[in-house]
Amino acid sequence: MAKIDDLFKLMSDHGASDLHLIAGQPPALRINGELERINSQGILAQDGLKELLYEITPAAKKDHFELTGDVDFGYEIPGLARFRANLFNQKYGCGAVFRKIPSKVLTADDLGLPPHLDQSRHAEKRTGLGNRPHGQRQIHHLGGHDRLRQ
Repeated sequence: MAKIDDLFKLMSDHGASDLHLIAGQPPALRINGELERINSQGILAQDGLKELLYEITPAAKKDHFELTGDVDFGYEIPGLARFRANLFNQKYGCGAVFRKIPSKVLTADDLGLPPHLDQSRHAEKRTGLGNRPHGQRQIHHLGGHDRLRQ
């Protein structure tokens, strides 16, 4: 188990959508749209934070981060959740933001959406875009103006 997993579990326990880690500051959770500092975790030192982040960062992504100062990747704790990660450099050192992504893809019913929205995924694609042989012309009607596309 990675050391950072404790913060992800804390995030899940508090119903947070995001975890913010920035060198020189305590960790913060985004709960109901508001950032709340976790002062009990203490201030994150640059070296300690980088070690914490690199423990879960894939090798190729570490190399990319070292070159560019910014990288995205995914991380999963089986049975808990998946997370989208963004590591970045800033004025006072490195930082990271993790967004919780549900492990289960939610259905329209799970989201409480009206039934007619769920049926839309079964509808035929009628856009006409990309459905013609190469070189064939297609006319688009945009705001009363006809435009010809090749």
